[in-house]
Amino acid sequence: PVNRNHNQKPSPTDSRVRIVGVTRQKVGGLGISIKGGSEHKLPILISRIFKDQAADQTGELFVGDAIIKVNGELITSCQHDEAVNILRNAGDIVMLTVKHYRAATPFLQKSN
Repeated sequence: PVNRNHNQKPSPTDSRVRIVGVTRQKVGGLGISIKGGSEHKLPILISRIFKDQAADQTGELFVGDAIIKVNGELITSCQHDEAVNILRNAGDIVMLTVKHYRAATPFLQKSN
């Protein structure tokens, strides 16, 4: 079920699928960094959200969220670089389908 109750903000541990619209900024883009990809046998994961940038301003995206779709395009089998390109070329208003991925926490805490 998609969380469409706009009065209730999702929590970082909410495991429901959510669709979040992000308006790309001229400086900073979407305001996220990603890790993961099929070559790591991991989903595409939000590894960082930059304060006061586009993703942060939604209040609905969290470090550890797996990005399932970008503008309706399934990216679960993408390699990291493919996902970066899809996100870069997704337009000014980007609809992200995400789900919190609890198992990602140890991976995201590793340094690059």
